[in-house]
Amino acid sequence: MDEQVQGPFASFRHEHLFRRMEGGTLMIDRWDHLAPFGIVGRLVDRLVLQRHLRRLLKVRAAAIAAEAHRRSIQAA
Repeated sequence: MDEQVQGPFASFRHEHLFRRMEGGTLMIDRWDHLAPFGIVGRLVDRLVLQRHLRRLLKVRAAAIAAEAHRRSIQAA
């Protein structure tokens, strides 16, 4: 779990959850955040920040999947 102590958000928490599944492991990213600056911050959050965070997590997930695939090939 990552939790912002100090930074741009009013609060930010990012959890990494792992679930065993048949044939492997499912990794789930869950985040909860609160944008600063009241209604203006919430508007910017909806229009910009949430999209950016989703893209960032997709890129991260792809990198993790590629690394897991590479390691499974090496182990075979």
